[in-house]
Amino acid sequence: MGYDTFKTNIQMPGDPFVSLAQGRSGPHDQTLTTGILNAAVKQMEVIRDEVGPDMGICLDVNEHFKADGQIRLAQALEPFNLTWMELDNLDAASVRMVKDATTTPICTGEQRLGPTSYRDLFELRAMDVCKVDVQWQGLIPARRVANMAEVYDINIAPHNFNGHLSTFQTMNLCASVTNIKISESDPVQVPWRDELVTNLPVIEQGLVSIPQDPGWGTNLNEKALKKYAAKS
Repeated sequence: MGYDTFKTNIQMPGDPFVSLAQGRSGPHDQTLTTGILNAAVKQMEVIRDEVGPDMGICLDVNEHFKADGQIRLAQALEPFNLTWMELDNLDAASVRMVKDATTTPICTGEQRLGPTSYRDLFELRAMDVCKVDVQWQGLIPARRVANMAEVYDINIAPHNFNGHLSTFQTMNLCASVTNIKISESDPVQVPWRDELVTNLPVIEQGLVSIPQDPGWGTNLNEKALKKYAAKS
């Protein structure tokens, strides 16, 4: 498919390794330990060495650390020229504190719902990139957030870790606003997910084609949905 940027979580070494992903693992006291910091630095060092200087790298730390730990982490990762470090702090002032302390770009906002909930982030200029989730808040509210971001000269990055229908919905957002930095899609899914929709997204050289068909640009395949529905 030719992606030019990828996003990851901190991966703690071990057999098996432990991914510090949202809601599933990580320090419950939100403390950035020396072990986690060293693992993150080593991970980014290895990735940068493997992919070269031109590939974009995004690190998502979710809500795992308080602002002091996020500052230490962001500063330690500055040599690796990340596209951004993503965090989900709900306090805009703490996000601004992190942003001011590092040259690593800061991305946040995916857990906000509706344009008014983003206001403090914009007014404090607390982020370099604004994360917006179409599926969680709907196309119209997401567009309003994008338009607010444009007023503050901030680009958005739609959040999308779901399947093809979500990708089509996200592309409709991208086609309707002018301040898109980059948009997510998740290529690692169940092998039968292509059967669930009538059209597949076309991704080539890091770009996805805007859908031309009516509606979202694809429809659900109800026969496939029934075939793969979970059985109770």
